[in-house]
Amino acid sequence: MVKKAGIITLYYKNDNYGGIAQGYALQQYINTLGIDAELISYQRTPAKILSKGEELKKLGVKGFVSLKADCFFKKTKSKIVNRIARKKYGSSLKDKLQQRKDAFEVSREEVPHSPVYTEDNIVNCSDRYDYFISGSDQIWKPGVLQPPYIFTFLPENKVRFSYASSITTLNNNKEYDEKMKNALEKYKWISVREESGQKYLEELLNRNVDLVVDPTFLLSKEQWEEYITERQIKEKYVFTYFLGQSTKQRKIVEKYAKENNLKIVSLPHVEGKIYACDINFGDIQLYDVNVRQFLSLIKYAEVVFTDSFHAGVFSNIFETQYWIFEREVFSKKVSMNSRLDTLLALLGEEDRKVREYTDIHNNNIDFENAKAKLNVEIDKSKELLKKALDL
Repeated sequence: MVKKAGIITLYYKNDNYGGIAQGYALQQYINTLGIDAELISYQRTPAKILSKGEELKKLGVKGFVSLKADCFFKKTKSKIVNRIARKKYGSSLKDKLQQRKDAFEVSREEVPHSPVYTEDNIVNCSDRYDYFISGSDQIWKPGVLQPPYIFTFLPENKVRFSYASSITTLNNNKEYDEKMKNALEKYKWISVREESGQKYLEELLNRNVDLVVDPTFLLSKEQWEEYITERQIKEKYVFTYFLGQSTKQRKIVEKYAKENNLKIVSLPHVEGKIYACDINFGDIQLYDVNVRQFLSLIKYAEVVFTDSFHAGVFSNIFETQYWIFEREVFSKKVSMNSRLDTLLALLGEEDRKVREYTDIHNNNIDFENAKAKLNVEIDKSKELLKKALDL
């Protein structure tokens, strides 16, 4: 009888290109090993937010004031300009943003998946699989972590492990530490995507934690080329994919495109929220773009500018020149850059990080050299995954 694996990740109702692509990649790779894998469609409950009283108690007066003051003016300005943009452009953009949501839904439906579960009934899938896998993406990030992502609903005898799960932040509280420790002690194998997460969990659990490649690397360039659509834009272009709200980063792209006589292709308001910085950014603004088309836009670009981990990953897979920015977030508690740093160090591409326009140089990436380094880690990751699957 063919064994079954259930992968839990940020899949259900997740309008994110990288999130869908990594779930698809892990499911597809495990299928090639002769195991019937699918995504567990888990409908998350609203995240628990600490009250001001709880935060004050946890952080102390000095820590609480420091946290609230951090990026106060940037955050306030962002809220104001975005509110103005929503009021001015909200009605005209409504249909376009719905097109993108529909495109995400098309891509999600293409990935084999379970019926929809909630925290109240997810225990019903306990007998559905032989292996339960905490998948990649930021499922272990404080504020995102929920009990099903660490399989607290499973009986003791069920096999569970993680593949490239991500934490992203290191300022974790005692409650988080205890939850993770109690749950992960039952895991057969633990692997993560970032060095910072590896170090944190090894100290917390006093056991080995493996560092593995993102699931998207488990599929070959040829496999991804079979998946993507044909070229979308005929003329030469810069492809931009920004999740953050940095106006400075967008101005750097505009300067580069102008100096190199390239069109800018953008995916404005990509998270479904209207951002003022995206209103007039991009010569060609696209909305009706599914995952297959998104990857095609990366493959055929002259160069990619992004603050996205997965856009950097796929630039390497398709051997497209790219530049990567740190994601701008308005908090000291959150850093989105540890996984970027791990990726760039692995590939020997630390010089692709851009802070100022002067950081951009004329040296192209040596993808053959990067691929040689990467293949070692891919092979290691595949062997560790096979071992966890008893193969």
